[in-house]
Amino acid sequence: MRLRLETGVRQPAAMRLYERAGYRRVPNFPPYEDDPESVCYEKLLATPETS
Repeated sequence: MRLRLETGVRQPAAMRLYERAGYRRVPNFPPYEDDPESVCYEKLLATPETS
């Protein structure tokens, strides 16, 4: 499972918060892929193994 979020280039405090929380910057995903003001992040979550 992954969590995704988007913020703007004019929100450096949000970008720092997300990076400190373990999010990594990823290419912009829809509907933000053509927005130069958008910055997208993703964090992979561990999933329980099934037996």
